[in-house]
Amino acid sequence: MSGPLKRTAHLPLGYVAEFRWSGSRFDVLWEPDLPRISSERHRRKFVKAYTAARDEFMTEVATLIGGAVATLTPEGVSVVQPQTRH
Repeated sequence: MSGPLKRTAHLPLGYVAEFRWSGSRFDVLWEPDLPRISSERHRRKFVKAYTAARDEFMTEVATLIGGAVATLTPEGVSVVQPQTRH
């Protein structure tokens, strides 16, 4: 791999997350800033979109490394499996 794997997710409420994976390190860069959402309804919508984008990215990582990837969050553990490479 020549550089980090990067993907950008455009999320609700104008937030943008850039997911990065480089070997063994996973980072998320936020724009305009780390989300601070006070409305419970908006927060649920945001978390649902973020989780879907993160899991899609982690599926790419799992496929790249050839094995499952687990993500630990306050809500629990999310495990994604690699896709079949063609």
